[in-house]
Amino acid sequence: MILYLDTSSLLRLYLPEPFSGEVLQWATAADAVAISRVGLTEAVAGLAARSRRGDLARALLGRTLRDALGPDGLAFTSFDGELVKAAVAEKLLVLEPADA
Repeated sequence: MILYLDTSSLLRLYLPEPFSGEVLQWATAADAVAISRVGLTEAVAGLAARSRRGDLARALLGRTLRDALGPDGLAFTSFDGELVKAAVAEKLLVLEPADA
């Protein structure tokens, strides 16, 4: 199974927030975790903003980013429009009007 994580779910992998445990279970059970390139950028910006506000220690920010993006972190798969089109064509992904 490929698990898609939006930015808020991605942050739950690295910060103690409601449902962090569930998201971690889903991510470790998945064959792959997919995120958008924008989602990754938003997550890094969100972690940095928390560090600036003092909600996340600077040392923890660095360790979190190294864990997330380093060779031992989760293996993320980015996707683009062509991959989504192919998944829809193969009926692997069903988009509802509200999803657009």
